[in-house]
Order: sequence, then C-alpha cells, then structure tokens
Amino acid sequence: MTENIVQFIILVSAIVLWAYSAFPTLKYIVYASEGSYRWPLAGWFALLTASIFLLKFSLFAITGWPGPGTWASRLFFPGGLALAYLLPFAKEYLVHGLNRLKK
Repeated sequence: MTENIVQFIILVSAIVLWAYSAFPTLKYIVYASEGSYRWPLAGWFALLTASIFLLKFSLFAITGWPGPGTWASRLFFPGGLALAYLLPFAKEYLVHGLNRLKK
C-alpha cells in the first residue's frame, strides 16, 4: 500500500513538472526558430523529458499500463511531447474563453 502512495506522489509531481516545463520549452523553441539560440532550451527540454519518463514509469507501477514493448509504451513519449507543446495554446484558449464569459 505504501508503494502506491509513493508512486502516486511521484505521478502527481511528474504531471506538475510536465506542465511547468512545457511553457518555457515552447518559448525557447520559438526563439531558436527565429535564430536566437538560448541555452535554457536544453535545460527545459531535459526537465520535460524527465517528467514524461517519470509519468510513464509511475503509471506503469500503479496500473501496469503502458506495458514494456507495447505500442502505448512506444508512443507515450512522443504523445507526451506533443501534448506538452499544445498545453500553452490550450491555456490561452481557456483564458480567452473565461474572459469572454465574464463580459
């Protein structure tokens, strides 16, 4: 029982870290595409990568999904990256929608 509590804490921490590292990573990728290379991109990308792997392994420890060698296991990292890059856009749409509801 205590193993699941520890894994659940790791899972929640990984989700928070994933969301926290998604916003600056996208910003620095945009800067890099404009020709302004900044070193924090590597650090934020490393944090994003670590959080996705923590998510994957804590989910596997709690639920047994995604199993090693399955398609879900292989697509978990690219899917986590894609969703991380969509997260800032989802936040902007959510803030815009909430502002429209207030008016």
